[in-house]
Amino acid sequence: KSKYKPNTFIGGVSGTINTKELLASRLAVSVASIKLFVIKGLDIEAHVSQNYGFNSDAFFNNHQITYFRDIDGKVLNLNSYNVFRSASNLVEVYFPNVVRATIIESNGNVPAFRDCTSLTTVYMPNLTKIEWSMFQGCTSLVSLNLPKVDSVRIDGLNGCTNLTTVSFPLLTEIRKSGFINSKISTINFPNLISIGDSAFEGCSSLSSVTVSPLYADIKSRTFLGCSSLTSLTFNGVTTINTSCFQSCSNLAVLNLPNLITIIGGINTSQYAFTSTKLTALNFPELTTISGGFLCSNNPSLKTFYFPKCNSLGYSSGDDGVFFGTLAAGSTITIRSELQTNNAGSPDGDLLVAISKGASIVYL
Repeated sequence: KSKYKPNTFIGGVSGTINTKELLASRLAVSVASIKLFVIKGLDIEAHVSQNYGFNSDAFFNNHQITYFRDIDGKVLNLNSYNVFRSASNLVEVYFPNVVRATIIESNGNVPAFRDCTSLTTVYMPNLTKIEWSMFQGCTSLVSLNLPKVDSVRIDGLNGCTNLTTVSFPLLTEIRKSGFINSKISTINFPNLISIGDSAFEGCSSLSSVTVSPLYADIKSRTFLGCSSLTSLTFNGVTTINTSCFQSCSNLAVLNLPNLITIIGGINTSQYAFTSTKLTALNFPELTTISGGFLCSNNPSLKTFYFPKCNSLGYSSGDDGVFFGTLAAGSTITIRSELQTNNAGSPDGDLLVAISKGASIVYL
């Protein structure tokens, strides 16, 4: 009887990994370090005496593996490429000591679990970063509790279309497309200060957002298609970008009391506000709208209160700021400099608004 107890449990793979040598080749360890190897039906159990990682593609596109449990925490990182990618029947992973899943590569892409479409259970309590595409396409993930994660990198949870609940209490940044098309309903990340382009695009169940008061810059398409949002307040935001609130079809209240700059678009796909229920854009500190295409198809939006705004578009001509539809009876409150900055006439963007029936109040 062996004096060693199993510490590595792998489900479903005994048909293809049936020797110590084959297991060692997947785990990037010496055969001598595998002190115990037992086949139990479709599963294998082993005792691995050294810390280990994995060879690249160790279980890539493996449709037999159903779980991987490292109960002694011998795995410290997932630093090889595509370790479990497209393992379509992988349901559970248990890595208590994994801290990072990184690889030195020009794009930083480490899709360790990408397209593991059956994955439901992830135990990685010491993980600090959800790397590029790490869980992208994991369509069976419903919840994630990762208490030490401080960053969701590009596409980290993109396409997790059933993900409804996450607990990341230390999260400080979400990069581009981090949660795109998930079903997450509540964002409560009190330390979150940076959110990338399209981070919550298509999150149609998202109804509540709480972030750090230091969050300052709403990037392009951040909340595009978040149709369950009804009210948002960001006291620290000073800049918003193109398409950030497009198709937020139930958004009725938006409080940005310290907004200074709106970075406008260059075409009709980049309106900041479309198809909302907003009745007013009340931005008392706004000074600049750069670019064009501010809003369109907001039938209740009639009040534009920008008392400090002295710059519309790229020039004093028509730059398309009010190119989109304006509700009848709209009122625009703006600085008096814009009444004569166009060779003695109002700014070209205001002339467009006037032609659409808007009234201008100059301060």
